[in-house]
Amino acid sequence: MELVPTHDRDQLATKTDVAVLGSELRAEMSDLRSEMGDLRGDLRSEMGNIRAEMGALRGDMGELRGEMGELRGDMDQRFAQILSEISSQTRQLTMGLVGFSVATWGALLGGAILT
Repeated sequence: MELVPTHDRDQLATKTDVAVLGSELRAEMSDLRSEMGDLRGDLRSEMGNIRAEMGALRGDMGELRGEMGELRGDMDQRFAQILSEISSQTRQLTMGLVGFSVATWGALLGGAILT
């Protein structure tokens, strides 16, 4: 209640008092509008900064996705190489085992026939 005149509260305000209070209220409202405009500008600026940061983060995420895709491709390629090596070694071991079995049976049968 800063704007209430200092005269007795029971006394009616004069037109001059009302005019003075009205002009003070209008000045205060103008100041508040100006401050609100400044705050809106600050808020818009901050929102712009946040949007720019979000855009940069999206770009970084895109780069990371690209790198992850490359790593997955490298892993798939390495996995295929390992499977190829395993199948090659399995084939060699199987052929060795078959050869050993044939030689063993041949020796056993050859020994049985000769005796």
